[in-house]
This record gives sequence, structure tokens and C-alpha cells, in this order.
Amino acid sequence: MLDLNHPQTSNIFKASGYIDKVKFGCQTYINQTFEERQLTFEKMKSECDEMLIFCKNIFPKQYNDIEKAIKNIQIEIANLRLINIETEAGNCKVCNGEIKSFKSYVKEFPKITICQKCPEKIYALLLELEGLTGASWI
Repeated sequence: MLDLNHPQTSNIFKASGYIDKVKFGCQTYINQTFEERQLTFEKMKSECDEMLIFCKNIFPKQYNDIEKAIKNIQIEIANLRLINIETEAGNCKVCNGEIKSFKSYVKEFPKITICQKCPEKIYALLLELEGLTGASWI
């Protein structure tokens, strides 16, 4: 748990916000048409760009690892952005993978729906970022 009086706490919350916006993009693009998801991927890339700028001075000791993780996320976004295949109804619109929904226990987001295939690398890298920025303590 975070110490709310620690000077780095607000920065950790801000880093968490960037991470959550990319996660939300992963939950969004799986149900969008090719054209719609291009905008989602662009927003995800922009969040990564903004997080890089933010983290440079805020987390200088971890910055090289943060930069590497974010650049790898952007590579994954670029790869997913190119996929335009025919998919089965009820499956991910990008990779045709199985979509699962989970109860979140968060009032504002009672259900989280994810593809278990195509965003897997992005989720792993976001988990790494949570550790590097302290967002995992929220």
C-alpha cells in the first residue's frame, strides 16, 4: 500500500493512469472494426509517448528499463495495427482469439472483457511497468 504522504505518490498514480489507459485500449480494440481500432491504436501509442516524457525525470533510475518496455509496447501496437483478417462472431476482431469476460469488483467497471491472445505481450509489459513505476502498490 502506498504512503499517501510520500512525495512520489502522486507520480505513481499518474504513471498508473498511463498504464490503465493502454490497458483500456486493449479491452476496446478487440471489438472494433479495422478502421475504428486504428484510432484506438493511435491513442495507445500517444499514451506511451506521453508516459516516456513523464517518466524521464520522475523515475531516472528506472528510466532505461521503462523506455525499453514502452518501446516494446509500441512495437506490439504497430504489429497489431496491421492485422486485418476475417474473424468469427464473438471472437477478437483482430486475431480471432477467444474473448473472456471477468467480474472486476470495481463499481465503475463491473466487467472486464479481454482477448487472451493478441494483447498478451502488451499486458506482460504493462505489468513490468507497474513494477518499475510503483503502480503495482496501488
